[in-house]
Amino acid sequence: MAALWVAFLHGRTAAPLDGLPFGPLGRLIGHGWLGVDLFFVLSGFIISYVHASDFSRVTWHAVKRFLALRLARIYPAHAVATLVLVPMLLVGVTLLGYVPRNDTFSLVRLGYSLTLLNGWGIPDSIGWNLPSWSVSSEWFAYLLFPLFAIALLRVGSRVANAGIAVATCLITVSLAVWLTGGSQYMLGEGLTLVRVSSEFFIGCCLLGIYRKSTPSRAYDWPALGGAAAVIVLGLLSPPPFWDFLFIVLFAITILGLSLATGPAAVVFGHPVLIYLGRVSYSLYLMHAIVLIVVHQLARHLFPAGGLVAAGVAWLVYLAAAIGAAHLLFTIVEEPARIWARRRLDRNLVARPLGT
Repeated sequence: MAALWVAFLHGRTAAPLDGLPFGPLGRLIGHGWLGVDLFFVLSGFIISYVHASDFSRVTWHAVKRFLALRLARIYPAHAVATLVLVPMLLVGVTLLGYVPRNDTFSLVRLGYSLTLLNGWGIPDSIGWNLPSWSVSSEWFAYLLFPLFAIALLRVGSRVANAGIAVATCLITVSLAVWLTGGSQYMLGEGLTLVRVSSEFFIGCCLLGIYRKSTPSRAYDWPALGGAAAVIVLGLLSPPPFWDFLFIVLFAITILGLSLATGPAAVVFGHPVLIYLGRVSYSLYLMHAIVLIVVHQLARHLFPAGGLVAAGVAWLVYLAAAIGAAHLLFTIVEEPARIWARRRLDRNLVARPLGT
């Protein structure tokens, strides 16, 4: 859902997809960039769920293994999605008369992207596959995770974990007041890593609450209520300073869903959503590339635009994006993850005891 939220946001800004009237729903779609923040909070929770126990005894080997697994998880798909734009750009420029508007496709920006530095707040570093800045930011959060895990493993109670999460949110709100005068919550590109790290850390804190809680139908209320509140808040579209409320609601929804056993578990556990969740990273990486193609085709096939053109373009865009995500997941993302884990586990078995 987070990936589709971002995909809808980007689709709504490209002709002829921008010709489909969404009415009040457009305000919710306009907040689609927050799908990335939902991912950061969720990622902190999931990474902690899977890997926090790896750091109950801190060793350099544990850190290397964790970073190798995470790099294998995110980098191959990211690299392929970035490099596929090279032949596309060559064909567009040489055969179709495409002229890039700025230096989005410069070699310098390509270097930033391939070295996972394009989401670290470095000026003029974002380019090529534009959504991939968050992959780079996520990698930074992975570099910090061993420190987060070591600290939070020593926090025992639910109240303490919740308190740390609330304190983290209050610190970012205070920074927003200090640096922007309260005009907006997000601190801008130069402080991207503050945004990413704080949201990832809040997600990590959720694990401490989860492990001290017992799953029950009572958690369906915060799960469904949090999700509904996100929709209502998006439709109301409050001033930018109040965007931190989305972060709070994301945390409540994620924690509720992790413990729910009733209708929320049934709805969000539907096989279609499970499948879309599995390919969501690839969907996030591929949707902007697919949008470029759909946009260029639609300009030639439907030069006059119109409602029919917009509707057809949306159907093609979403279907092609999910199809491209399935291919990237099946051919690159999942095989790379499996290969890396097998190789690392094989090396672990081969290591002598005590090394």
